Amino acid sequence: MKKYITLIILVLSFCSNANASIITMSLSEQTVTPSDTIEVQLWASEFEEFDAFMFDLTISSTLFEYQESSFGSDLFISNPFSFFEVNQYTEYLSFSFVDLTPVSNSYFLLASFNIIAKSVGIDNLTLENTAFYQPYPATQALNISTEGNASVHVTNVAKVSEPATWLMFILGSWFLRKNIINHNQF
Repeated sequence: MKKYITLIILVLSFCSNANASIITMSLSEQTVTPSDTIEVQLWASEFEEFDAFMFDLTISSTLFEYQESSFGSDLFISNPFSFFEVNQYTEYLSFSFVDLTPVSNSYFLLASFNIIAKSVGIDNLTLENTAFYQPYPATQALNISTEGNASVHVTNVAKVSEPATWLMFILGSWFLRKNIINHNQF
């Protein structure tokens, strides 16, 4: 009998851990110069039903400035009466969300926003203090895994675009033709 109880507990523990929700971070640029804009996207996948969450994104306010007007999320589309708040502190952005009805999307854009590089340096963007909660009365925390912690390098070196290949081909042809004509004149 003890073996059966142990087996049932083992199977239930595997089932609960197998449904880990994932938050993936992606950046539009990883090397920028001061005053450049970086788009940060946080994608959520394999989520169970939830109605509240909070998490922090570590980011240095001396290196980057959060652009509040650029904030967007798929959660507003699912329910316009939800409450989503983002606050910038010295070393992190704090996100909190409460919805009056449970959110049941399995794959969605959790947050999208822009940051502007202010000064030269390197910063690692990571998600911390992540907590998602199932609807009342369960109010049980979901198992969350984060991926895509990113490093951003702000440098003084400006980006130099490469010359167009077709332009180099035309110039090369012109010089080659000029040399052939000049060589045939002697």
